[in-house]
Amino acid sequence: MLVNNAGALEAGSLVDATDEEFDRLFQLNVRAVFQLAREAARRMTKASGGRIINIGSVFGESAPAPGLSLYCGTKFAVRGLTRAWSRDLGPAGITVNNVQPAVIQPEPVPASGPTFDAMKRYTSVGRFGKPAEIAAAVAFLAGPRSSFVNGESINVDGGWSA
Repeated sequence: MLVNNAGALEAGSLVDATDEEFDRLFQLNVRAVFQLAREAARRMTKASGGRIINIGSVFGESAPAPGLSLYCGTKFAVRGLTRAWSRDLGPAGITVNNVQPAVIQPEPVPASGPTFDAMKRYTSVGRFGKPAEIAAAVAFLAGPRSSFVNGESINVDGGWSA
């Protein structure tokens, strides 16, 4: 099993974005996912199966605010690669899925202030997610009950994308 869980967010307008910012975000958020998935798939193919679980973002299906175009682009790419890789790797018994969180609150750090309060309002549950809630989705996708789930993006977002 591989869980691709690395990423960075940089915000800014398109007209101010630099090639370096583009390269940095796509290097970490897309190229690293590709490289790790490729190596894992090579090993899993020899082992006759496995699971690749990408951690994307709800920004992989919408751009809820200005200034997030590069970040959203990387997460759209992860979502698209997940779907395509499920076709490539499904015949080898490898499932590929994507967990798309909204904002996750690192514990025990409190998040408060105008920006955080506004972001909480994007969820229908009125709070940020917890790491354990993302881990539960990953555990499901890693387990035997998800053997027929392939190429999917599962939003774990407290209603952010509802």
